[in-house]
Amino acid sequence: MTLMQAVLSPMAGVARLSLFDRTGLNRFDATPHGFWQSWAALPFAAGPYLVGVQGLGRLAAAAGQKPLDLPTTLAIFITAWLTYAVLFIGLAGLLHRQRSALPTLMVLNWFSLFQLLLAMPLLLLGGYGVLGESLFSLLYWGLICYLFSVKLYVLRVALGATFVQALGLVVVDILVDILVRMAFIRLMY
Repeated sequence: MTLMQAVLSPMAGVARLSLFDRTGLNRFDATPHGFWQSWAALPFAAGPYLVGVQGLGRLAAAAGQKPLDLPTTLAIFITAWLTYAVLFIGLAGLLHRQRSALPTLMVLNWFSLFQLLLAMPLLLLGGYGVLGESLFSLLYWGLICYLFSVKLYVLRVALGATFVQALGLVVVDILVDILVRMAFIRLMY
């Protein structure tokens, strides 16, 4: 399998899942090798994340806030991603979903790349003033709601979680992002 196939197949699976089509799960290599390959999504996602953060930084600067520097932002991104992965495995065990935890984490790794690729153009257009503030806010919140619902769907079909369990796992992901960001800000400033 080439590198291109190793990336395109799971991304095609995520694209199907983003249309609420559970057949997207068939595009993932649910083997230990496929699980370790899914961590390739992290370095692939770093670029779109940093580009999107640049757009957010411009918005923050326009609002009179000091944006974080790129190394700190990258450290927050990696720390939050890895922290959630560890918490997810532990929480899946508490939910008695150990058998599907690693395959689901594999899907979530690729989904993280997918959502960053979707958000990046919007963040750049908003950050560089191409979109008006109200249009940007409307599109951004619409995208967040859509990605939230897709993540709930992914957790329900891949992990076999109930709606409440999937909602809890998504909330934990959001809280991890917030807490990691706050911890880095306190350490750095």
